[in-house]
Amino acid sequence: MCSRVLVHRWRRREARANLTRFASDQFVLRRLLWILVLGLGCAENVVIGTNPRGDAGTRDGGAVDGGAVATGGGASGGGAGGTSGGGSAGGGASGGTSGGASGGTSGGASGGTSGGASGGTSGGASGGGTAGGGVGGGASGDGGPDLAITLTCPLCLETGSTSVATVTIENLGGAPSAGVDATVTLPGGATFVSAAGCIGVGQQVRCDGGTLAAGARQDIPITVAWPATSGMHRFTASVSASSFDTNALNDTTDAFSAITIVGSVVAPMNAPRMLDGFACFGTNLMSYAQCTLPSLIFERTYPQADSGVENDGGVPGRWQQSASQRNLCMKFDGPMGGSLFYGVAVSANCFEGLIDDFQIPEPRVGAWRGCLQ
Repeated sequence: MCSRVLVHRWRRREARANLTRFASDQFVLRRLLWILVLGLGCAENVVIGTNPRGDAGTRDGGAVDGGAVATGGGASGGGAGGTSGGGSAGGGASGGTSGGASGGTSGGASGGTSGGASGGTSGGASGGGTAGGGVGGGASGDGGPDLAITLTCPLCLETGSTSVATVTIENLGGAPSAGVDATVTLPGGATFVSAAGCIGVGQQVRCDGGTLAAGARQDIPITVAWPATSGMHRFTASVSASSFDTNALNDTTDAFSAITIVGSVVAPMNAPRMLDGFACFGTNLMSYAQCTLPSLIFERTYPQADSGVENDGGVPGRWQQSASQRNLCMKFDGPMGGSLFYGVAVSANCFEGLIDDFQIPEPRVGAWRGCLQ
């Protein structure tokens, strides 16, 4: 009996000792795993480049995962070479406050085919600097020049008169544009008279705009003489530069002028008014007298005092008379370019003329007569 008690106590002490050793082994294992995790984290930080000395990935310098951050670095598609923006051997992002992309083949502006602008405070898209870099580079945001051109001219003119078409060039970007040129193509029959800084050869007028600073605007008035024949006439204009333009979509434009004969009656609009009219459509129409009663279409328009106009269908446009107030022109907007009504006064309240559809090479597609109410 006594021996069994002693054996039982010995076994209990052995169990407690084994449990203590097991707990100690588990503690050591957890410590080893924690040390291993910390070691991997440090190694990852070294690979990514997030060390605190301001190399790649700092606030003002370099790139994070190959993109520009804060005020430094290359363009958003550029950045440092290497795996994740940490830099290749001898390349990658430079630290400090003037960091910019350089180095590897997929890095920044200096030699990279997909890099952006050069480093420093003037580099890259996020830095708001100037354009530069490799094939895939260039400025974004307000980084480079962005030329835009518009063209304004009178809507309603008389045969044998002169008018002024004004070309407006603007630099909407954040950097100067050098070697700016504007080219205007005059309508057939129109003759170039004069424009400062411009040379006219045939229907082509070329104007030297020089260098246009960021945010600057230049207006170029071009005086044109009109022939003795009536019709709708279209101007076109484009702008180019020796420096890179970040947006080519606003580099071309057009405008229209309608030429009527000189009417024998003065008929001022005195808008707002209501204009009731009839129109017919067909080929080879030269006057309203060719319209037959079954082909007539009724339309009411509403000229306003601010030179706006709207028809019964809610289509907006604008109206204009020449200085003599012996004619009337109305241009209506539309998804295919709209249409233009132009005619001369045949009485103190009525006008007759032609309708041009901008999508038809031959301009005369309709005739109309309208009377003020």
